[in-house]
Amino acid sequence: MIINYTLSFAFTLVILTYLLRVPHILSGHPQLVNEYYIKNFSTSIPTDWILCLVYLWVANKVITYFNVKNMHNKVLMVTLTTLVISVLAMLYFKSQGNPSNFFTRWFKTVGFAGVVYDMFLLTTIYLVQQVLPISQN
Repeated sequence: MIINYTLSFAFTLVILTYLLRVPHILSGHPQLVNEYYIKNFSTSIPTDWILCLVYLWVANKVITYFNVKNMHNKVLMVTLTTLVISVLAMLYFKSQGNPSNFFTRWFKTVGFAGVVYDMFLLTTIYLVQQVLPISQN
């Protein structure tokens, strides 16, 4: 399971962030994206790995709680769970006054676009995880 997640995370991050430049496009602030994903690569990637893992763990708990069986509905639950968690994070960081914290600057600058990127990223990681040929058990 952790190998499947790690491969899905790495594949999705490389494609969406580095090749397609989705966060650059969605945020409209490439300098912030570059600060996070290029300048601070060695700390940002492990941070994202953990954060995405937590988001997907919560989403899976929601899927289990509501006994969701249909793949379309599972994807919807991942997207909605990410929406809720990211909006709460956005509200928290926007209320903070510490401009040295990246996430405070990120959400104060890009606002809801940061939430949209999170939803896109997490939903894509989940979908890639579902199609990888590595055993799900």
